[in-house]
Amino acid sequence: MKKWIKYSLIGLLSFLVIFVVAAITLPMIFKEDIEKLVKEAANEQLNATLDFEGTELSLLWTFPNFAFDLKGLKVTGQEEFDGLKLADVKRISLRLNLFQVISGNYAVNSLVFEEPKFYVKVLKNGKANYDIMKTDSSATAEEETSSSESSDFQFALRSYQIIEGEMTYDDAPNAAFLQIKGLNHKGSGDMSLEQFDFYTSTQMQSLQLNYDGVSYLNKAVVDAEINIGVGMKEDEMSFTLLDNQLQLNALKLGAEGAVLMKGDDIIFKELKFSAPNNNFASLLSMVPAAYIEGFESVKTSGDFSLSGAVNGTFNEKSYPAFNMALKAANGTFQYPDLPMGVSDIGVDLKINSPSSDLDKLTVDLKQFAFKLGQNPFSASLFLKTPMSDPDIKSAVEGKINLAELSKAFPMEGSSMAGLIEAQLKANTRMSYVTEQKYEKVDMQGKLGIENMIYLMEGMPDIRIKKMLMLFSPNDVDLQAFDLTMGKSDVQAQGKLDNLLTYFSGDKIMTGKLKVTSRLLDLNELMGDTSTTSEEEMAATDMTDTTTAINQDELFDRWDFAADFSCDKMVYDVYEMKNMKAVGKFSPSRAKMSNFELLINKVDIKADGQLDNVFGYLFKNELLKGELNIYSNYMNVNQFMTEDGSATEPEAAPAPADPSTAETAFEPILVPANIDFHMKARFKKFIYDVYQLDNVAGDLRIYEEKVEMTNLSCNAFGGSIVLNGEYNSQDPKAPKFNFAYDVAQLDFAKIAEGVPLVATFAPIMKSMLGKFNSKFSLNGILEPNLYPDMASLNSEGLLETFDAVLKGSTPLKGLSQKLGIKALENIEIQNTRNFFKIKDGKLMVEPFAFTQKGIDMTFGGAHGLDQTMDYDLKMRVPKAMIDNSAIGGATQAAGNLLASQASKLGIKVEEAAFINFAVDITGNLSNPKFSPKVLGAEGKSGESMGDQVKDNLKEEAEKLKAEAEEKVKAEAERLKAEAEERARKEAERLAEEAKERARKEAERLAAQAASSEEAKRIRDSIETAAKEAADKILQDKLKNPFGNKNPFKRNK
Repeated sequence: MKKWIKYSLIGLLSFLVIFVVAAITLPMIFKEDIEKLVKEAANEQLNATLDFEGTELSLLWTFPNFAFDLKGLKVTGQEEFDGLKLADVKRISLRLNLFQVISGNYAVNSLVFEEPKFYVKVLKNGKANYDIMKTDSSATAEEETSSSESSDFQFALRSYQIIEGEMTYDDAPNAAFLQIKGLNHKGSGDMSLEQFDFYTSTQMQSLQLNYDGVSYLNKAVVDAEINIGVGMKEDEMSFTLLDNQLQLNALKLGAEGAVLMKGDDIIFKELKFSAPNNNFASLLSMVPAAYIEGFESVKTSGDFSLSGAVNGTFNEKSYPAFNMALKAANGTFQYPDLPMGVSDIGVDLKINSPSSDLDKLTVDLKQFAFKLGQNPFSASLFLKTPMSDPDIKSAVEGKINLAELSKAFPMEGSSMAGLIEAQLKANTRMSYVTEQKYEKVDMQGKLGIENMIYLMEGMPDIRIKKMLMLFSPNDVDLQAFDLTMGKSDVQAQGKLDNLLTYFSGDKIMTGKLKVTSRLLDLNELMGDTSTTSEEEMAATDMTDTTTAINQDELFDRWDFAADFSCDKMVYDVYEMKNMKAVGKFSPSRAKMSNFELLINKVDIKADGQLDNVFGYLFKNELLKGELNIYSNYMNVNQFMTEDGSATEPEAAPAPADPSTAETAFEPILVPANIDFHMKARFKKFIYDVYQLDNVAGDLRIYEEKVEMTNLSCNAFGGSIVLNGEYNSQDPKAPKFNFAYDVAQLDFAKIAEGVPLVATFAPIMKSMLGKFNSKFSLNGILEPNLYPDMASLNSEGLLETFDAVLKGSTPLKGLSQKLGIKALENIEIQNTRNFFKIKDGKLMVEPFAFTQKGIDMTFGGAHGLDQTMDYDLKMRVPKAMIDNSAIGGATQAAGNLLASQASKLGIKVEEAAFINFAVDITGNLSNPKFSPKVLGAEGKSGESMGDQVKDNLKEEAEKLKAEAEEKVKAEAERLKAEAEERARKEAERLAEEAKERARKEAERLAAQAASSEEAKRIRDSIETAAKEAADKILQDKLKNPFGNKNPFKRNK
């Protein structure tokens, strides 16, 4: 027996030791793994991101209670709510009874939230940020099965507490906003019982409630002790008010009765509320602007009573009966620091709805009156049958001296002056107005304002010199309106039709207005609206804490014919003058018959229409429009500079490295939410360094792009037609993709006015004459507006007319090198030259021309770094060669050519023509020439030596390879570009061209050695390199683009 006791004690002690060690070590050993698994499991089930800083698990120090603490919990939204925190809680503490957990009864002794911040936001589309659980039908089925299988599970919460909490509810569809700060709340009760008493205590440092743009509570202080008898049956819940007291500011409220929740019904059982032991000060404290610090020092007098009741069932089809009565008599108040008070305050309001039929509701405001100084003011309203046909009888009469009001009512940071006078009466049914039975409508009176001044810190001064509105059954006549706001002024006259129908909710208010202004400073009027929200965000660590008035709904039903003019309007850095707008305007559409504007020298005239104006302004929706716009002078540069200065075009030297060039301009970013079709006509158009005349064409601005169709203009001595698009979807690297058709452009003017031409073709500076061209150009713009040369691609055709290349450094060098003075100036007449820009190089296809009896072919490449790699072939009459250049001369050039001629076995004195090949390298300022004698011809074209045969054979072989390669490459390009239905035919024609080129090249190789063929060296070059390909390509190369816009989107 003693041994059994001994061993039992040893076993129990061992168990306790193991238990203590496990209780201390196990939570620490598996803590990180548990936290990781919890986060992963939670985020797999949420359309949000859940995270927390850490956890604390304890059993030893709280035994027999299990303690769990969660620190730094954050639940952050995704998609539309990206970055918005639904929950941000400093600490959540949970205490469970261990033995009850083991038995399956989860009794939570306490649940504490320390400094929680909850932010609930509902978007206008109804989507809420708290709806974060991922939907899974199979999981739902499993949960339902699991729930039915584990019906014995019990969960009971004994007590809970919120310490220094903050809650925000922002409901856009219902225009509701509720915010609580400094929330301290606790509740307790045995929730495991079917019937129990629940005790709560609540304090709020600040309660804000806005609904439909009206502030009902502004930083109200709340103190409540509410005790409820709770019944928790299987099919219903009941809540019976026990001892309770609620205080809002200085207003104390009490209530009694019960609420029963059964199915979808909420049943109110004799629920009554009242305001016992209150006086007029209690009512005054509920006025949002009246309850300020030190309110208890306000001198008040007067009586006040409030009572109401709710009784009946509330569900989707039924409303409970309800009534409320509010009465104040002989009220007065005066703030201690203000010289005046308000007296004779009286309110008598009764609201009664005797049944679930809301059409039997009546609102009877028999009196709302006060006296300010020597001026009394009174109003009354009676409303019945509000649902079927609102029957209204109302009256307003009195004067308000705003200077006296500012002396009697606290207006921190603001002051007022001026006189408001109202004499209004309305007695009608809404049906009389909507059916235009104006003879049955009794509506008359006036509303006037004189010499009103409103001054507020941080806002422009508001002054209304005069406003007068006369009311009649048919319309409201705005006889005068003279307003100044800061430096801005507005004057208006007009009429508003069917004003009362506007308030019915289904009619549109129409009217005519004439509005004029000498100055509108929009910068001053718009101001900086971001300060408050940023402070709120910093204080709450939330994304947004304000709800704007539903302006798009408040002003969404009007259609005015308007005539607007403004002498001067300032916006951002722009100063606009002589602005006029005539047309019809509504929230959905602005249709302008005439619009005029002057910005610096830029004049704009337009007509057309804009659709979805208010959706664009208030909801950031798509703004559509069709506009015709005209200007004598359009300088886009002033819209691309920070100061709005209108710089004139000025020729600028091409930068050595365009990527590092500096400019005052920035790329234009096309707005994302506009879709405009525009027909534009600009007499003079300036962009960057370019000046274009007589610009005309169609533009579509959409999806951050500008698409141009048949945009024509005059520039650089000729004409240009442009098709294509500018794309700023990537604001750091805007793209352009254009097809040009230019005619009669002047070489010198375009070389001087287009930096890109000076970069890739500086030789144009030395050219005189005109040219035509058809070409495509696409690439990416750098931030300095220069193209990214590595991205630049271009391909096209250039035709010259009576062009002269004169005074070029390379030509002078070549002339001196070869001793041929005729090369100093070259006439390039009626040539067709094919070129492309790729990988930062301008590549010119070989072309043939004749200069003063010299037959030539020329082609090659010019790099962005100004390096050249050109190939020149010439058949030069010997008479043109300086007599000292070859014939035994002492000059270096002559020695070089004489040496090469000697090696070829050519007797120069017997030659009539010398055939040269010259490699031109180096750069434009320091060209290098490598001349090579190919051969010579006698007067009758006979061979001048065996070496000539070998060289001609070698040249023919080279031409054969070049011809085959070029034709093959062109065929491949055509095959890729051709439409599907023409692909087989294009391949057949390409193969035929290749075969003809091959046969022609073989023929040239076989005949090149004969003296009879040698005299036609120029023909062999042109035929092998160009003529064979032209048979298939001629029509396409005459107009590579035809009449089709190659960049038009396929439908």
